[in-house]
Amino acid sequence: MQYLVGKAHTMNALDFSILKVCCLCLGAWTATVFSKTAKKCKGLLFIGFLASWGYLIWRLFFQETTENDL
Repeated sequence: MQYLVGKAHTMNALDFSILKVCCLCLGAWTATVFSKTAKKCKGLLFIGFLASWGYLIWRLFFQETTENDL
């Protein structure tokens, strides 16, 4: 947990906005499971979730932190 908190301090506004998009897409995709009218957008929402989730995983665990990021 301390590792993720430390990495959160290196994130910028773009990273946090992508985190919000990730949460929004996941919530909307979950809502489509229970709503018959929203099933048309289900694939698009899931792709949006996977793209933003993949970026966040890369940013938190694989991208090296430099002095410019701080």
